[in-house]
Amino acid sequence: MIQQERAMTTTRQEQLFNELKMALAVTRQEDLNAWGKRSAAQLPKIASRRIRNLGALLSILASFTGKELLNSIRAMGEGRLGKHFGNRTAAAIDGSIDIANRVKSTVSAIADTLYSDPKSNASGVLALAMGFLAGSGGLDANGGIPDSDLALGIGWHRSPFTHSIIAGTVVEGAILALADLTGVIHDKLPPRHDPFWDKLLAAKDSIAIRLAQGASAGIAYHLGVDATLQPGVYHDLPVSMPLEAHQTLFAMNAVAEGIDVAHKKTGSFRKSCCRLIRRITLWGFQAYR
Repeated sequence: MIQQERAMTTTRQEQLFNELKMALAVTRQEDLNAWGKRSAAQLPKIASRRIRNLGALLSILASFTGKELLNSIRAMGEGRLGKHFGNRTAAAIDGSIDIANRVKSTVSAIADTLYSDPKSNASGVLALAMGFLAGSGGLDANGGIPDSDLALGIGWHRSPFTHSIIAGTVVEGAILALADLTGVIHDKLPPRHDPFWDKLLAAKDSIAIRLAQGASAGIAYHLGVDATLQPGVYHDLPVSMPLEAHQTLFAMNAVAEGIDVAHKKTGSFRKSCCRLIRRITLWGFQAYR
C-alpha cells in the first residue's frame, strides 16, 4: 500500500511539472520577469529574520557554553571576569558577522538566479516547495530539509549557517514564490489540470503561510532530535566546546526555528518560545557542573 501511494505521488508530481512547463511556454516573459524580481526580493528578508533568531544564541554561545563556562568561572576567581567577557563577546560578534555575511552571499546567489532567468528556474521552485513535505526527514529525522546541507560537502553538515538558516530560507522562499507564480500562470494551464493549482490560487496567501510554518516546524523537530537522540557537533562555531554544549546549541537552534513558526503566528507564543530558550540555556549550564 505504501509503495502504491508513493508511486501515485510520483506520478502526480510529474503531472504538475508537465503542466507548469506548458503554462510557462505561453506566459509572457515580462510577467515572468516581474515574478522573478518579487521572489528574489523576498529571500534576503527571510534570511535576515532567521539570522536574528539565531543571533542571540551565538552571543550566549560565546560567553556561557562548554569550555567558555569553565573559563568564565576561572576568570571570575582571578578577578578578570569583565575583561574575559569583553574578549569573548568580540569573538561572538566576529563569528556572527561571518555567518551573516555567508548567508547573505548564498541567498544573493539564489536570488540572482531567479532574477536573471525566472522561466528556467520556475520548475526548481516547484521542486523545492514540494520538497518541504520531507519536513523533518521522517520519524528518524534522517534526511529532510536540514540534512540537505550534505550536498555542500560533509564539512558543511551541521553548520548553523546551512543546517537551518539557509535550508529554511530557501524552502520558505520557494513556497512563497510558488504561490505567487500560480497567480501568474493559472490561466495558461491546460484545461484539465491538476486541482492542486486551483486550490493554491484560491487560498494562496493562507496556504503559503501554513506551508512555511510546516517547513519550520519540521526543521525544528529535526534539530530537536539532533540535540537528544542523535547527538553530534556543529561546525563553523567561534569557540571550541564539548559534545554536551553542542547538544545544548542544537536544542536552542530548534527553539529558534520554533520561534520562526511563532513569527508567523502570535506574539504571545513567541514570548513562550523565548522563555523556553532560557530554560534550555539553564539546562545546558547544569550539564557542565
